[in-house]
This record gives sequence, structure tokens and C-alpha cells, in this order.
Amino acid sequence: MKKLSLLLLISFLTLTSFTPPTELLGNWKVSKIINTKTRKQDHTIDRMSFKQEGVFEAGKGDLVKSGTWSFDENQNLITLNVGQQDAHYKILKLSKTKLVIENFESKIYLKK
Repeated sequence: MKKLSLLLLISFLTLTSFTPPTELLGNWKVSKIINTKTRKQDHTIDRMSFKQEGVFEAGKGDLVKSGTWSFDENQNLITLNVGQQDAHYKILKLSKTKLVIENFESKIYLKK
């Protein structure tokens, strides 16, 4: 009985672990990206998209990279995975129209 209860608990946690804020989902336009070390603007991407299924896309012009993303509610953290690399971003601001995320090398300002 204990094994069954544990299995059900793990299944429940797995199914409910990906519950991002609804404001985060959708297509975002990059307003600016600031390199936190040099304080210079970066223009490598102009849009980002977070989809309900955990699919992530970012790009500029015709060049688009896709991968997966996840949300950690306890740490207010977004993890982006493109290829073999994970990038962790702290959510600094989130509303229906504005998103600001930051990691150790960049701060990204986005708007819908």
C-alpha cells in the first residue's frame, strides 16, 4: 500500500510540476538584452515564444532555434534548453504585457 501511495504521489507531482503562470505563455518581442558584464546591448534575438507544451522558440528574422522550457515555481525560475545546454533565468517582472528575466550574463526585457 505504501508503494502504491508513493507511486501515486510521484505521478501527481510529475503531472503538476509544469504549471507555468498563464501570463508567461505566448509570443514575446524582445525590447532589449543587456549583457550584465559589459553593460552593452545584445541584438542576437528579437523574439521568444513559450508554449503550453513546454516548447520554446527564440530567434531573429528567419533564424529560429527551438527547444524546451520549464518553470520552477519555488525559485521563480525559467530553464531553457536548446540542444545540450540549460540556461536558467530568474523572473524579475511578469505581467500580461511585460516580462523581465535575468541570468548571470544577461538581462532580457520583453513585451507582448
